[in-house]
Amino acid sequence: MIQEIAKRILAIPGHAWVLQMNFFAGALPQKTKTGQPVPSRVMVLLERVPADLVADLPDYMDYSLQVWNRGADYFQARTDAYLIFEALHGDWWRDLPIIFAGKEYRAWTTDAKGSPTPIAAPNDNGLFEFSTNYLLRIANLAA
Repeated sequence: MIQEIAKRILAIPGHAWVLQMNFFAGALPQKTKTGQPVPSRVMVLLERVPADLVADLPDYMDYSLQVWNRGADYFQARTDAYLIFEALHGDWWRDLPIIFAGKEYRAWTTDAKGSPTPIAAPNDNGLFEFSTNYLLRIANLAA
């Protein structure tokens, strides 16, 4: 699921994100895919809590996603967080990109649980961090 959402975000116009270079899904690695250190300006999608399932709707889940980002200064990090927030929050009836055959998902709704929030301003390395949590109501169309 996180890979489909990552691909959806990377399709948003107006950003400078490149998968496995300054945009990561699942964890923040120590190095990029080319072996270079991860830059200070970075976006990471994280799965922090399990999805809520509904027994009567086996093809449905409430999927929680954290979008964490950092930048060299407060306004760079804030601008990046709000770019994603404005694209995702309130989005509805969005078919997610297909990554694996037989796995087709639709996000009925995508809602932020709050606005992007500074969580380190700055951190120990002088970088500014923001975090935003989202709830996606997902249907598995292939089931």
